[in-house]
Amino acid sequence: MTRMFYECIDYENDEEREWFEDQLQIVCVYGDKVYREDEIPGELKYKQPDRKVPRFLLDCENAEDYHAEDYTESPFRYSLLEDSSSGREELPFRYSLLRDPPPGRVEVHTFQFGDPYPLAWLIHKYLKRFHPDSCYGFSYSLGDTVLSPSMYGGGAFFVTADGIKWISTDDFLENCYREFEYRKMATHTRQ
Repeated sequence: MTRMFYECIDYENDEEREWFEDQLQIVCVYGDKVYREDEIPGELKYKQPDRKVPRFLLDCENAEDYHAEDYTESPFRYSLLEDSSSGREELPFRYSLLRDPPPGRVEVHTFQFGDPYPLAWLIHKYLKRFHPDSCYGFSYSLGDTVLSPSMYGGGAFFVTADGIKWISTDDFLENCYREFEYRKMATHTRQ
């Protein structure tokens, strides 16, 4: 099963661009201390971190589900347009942070094994910090190389500073079928 999406998040100034750069860095967590890989103190260098995640996922509602070592195969990947840093395979999506003078944009994408929830969390944090009266919506698609019923579809996210709403195409269809059957039963009951 593949999960794919492509989104562009526009930012307005240098402060927002720097925030994205900071939030997309991979950090190592040792107890209650957080370090970038190049800042790990000597006494911790050869110890396994408790977690290794993109900074923006440190406070994610289900952050325990996301570990950078898992990202070599999934949730989403990134590539920094002018940076070939070692962390590029450790985020749950690909991104390009375009370095043009602001306004600019962050392009986020995956071509196979993406996880859209971390992207929704990144956008939620961004809106909460910089644009609390704004919203953002995006969709993702599902597919497979094997043809079989119900293997295609996707879903959508609607993100605000207050929260994240999500629905899959399967949930949408289930809700529609349920409403249809309810109306059908209500009509038969009245007759």
